[in-house]
Amino acid sequence: MNGTNLNLLIGLAMGLNLIALGSSRLPSLIRAVSVQGMVLGVMPLLLEHELHWRLL
Repeated sequence: MNGTNLNLLIGLAMGLNLIALGSSRLPSLIRAVSVQGMVLGVMPLLLEHELHWRLL
């Protein structure tokens, strides 16, 4: 995975933090945090050149 895609994922996670911070409605806050968790959970799989069993 190249640096551009990694920067995009990190920017997406930071943008979701801003959405969560500016949101006053609980359902939209829960959605933003869950999407952020999915993005951060996928990043280790995309960063490794080989897929190790410890990542799964």
